[in-house]
Amino acid sequence: PAAAQAFRGRAGVAPLLDLLARVEPAAGPPLGQALRRVFPRLRRRGLAVLVPDFLADAERQGGWRRAVDFLHHRRVRLVGVHVIAASERDPGALGAVRLVDAEGGGEVLVDVDEARRADYMARFARHVREVGAYLREREARHVVVDAGAPPAALVRTLLRAGLLRWGGVDEA
Repeated sequence: PAAAQAFRGRAGVAPLLDLLARVEPAAGPPLGQALRRVFPRLRRRGLAVLVPDFLADAERQGGWRRAVDFLHHRRVRLVGVHVIAASERDPGALGAVRLVDAEGGGEVLVDVDEARRADYMARFARHVREVGAYLREREARHVVVDAGAPPAALVRTLLRAGLLRWGGVDEA
C-alpha cells in the first residue's frame, strides 16, 4: 500500500510522483501502525509528509493526532498535507442530497437548504483551521492541496514552501 514508504533525495522524486499518481482514496492500515512499520527503517531525522484525511481520529484507527504527536516526539520535520476537493469546501447542492461514506459505504439522505449549506461550510472551514492549529502547535506545517491537482503540484507546493529542495530533503 501507499502507506509507510520512505523516499530519499533526488532519486526518490520520480518514484514518489509515480506512487502519488497511482494512489486511490481508500481505507488503509491504521496510521499509527503504518508509522511504526516505516519508522524503524529511518536512520536519521528528516521530513515526513503525512497525507491522512484529517477527519477520522478514532482511537481504533490510530488517529491522525496520535500520528502527528508520534512524529513530533521523535523530532521529525512534519508536513501535514490536507487534500481537499472543491465540493468539500462548498457542496453547492441544494435540495435532497444523498451522502455516501466512501470508506464504509453507508448512505444518508439529507435535505440541504441555504442555512444548512452555510452551516456546513462554516464548520468545514473551522475544521481546516483547527487541523492547521494542531499541526502548528507541534511545529509542523499544514499544506492545503486541491484534490483535483496532479501529484506534481504537491511536490511544487512543497518546493515553493521551502520544505523540499532538489538536492534532497532539507534536514535542518
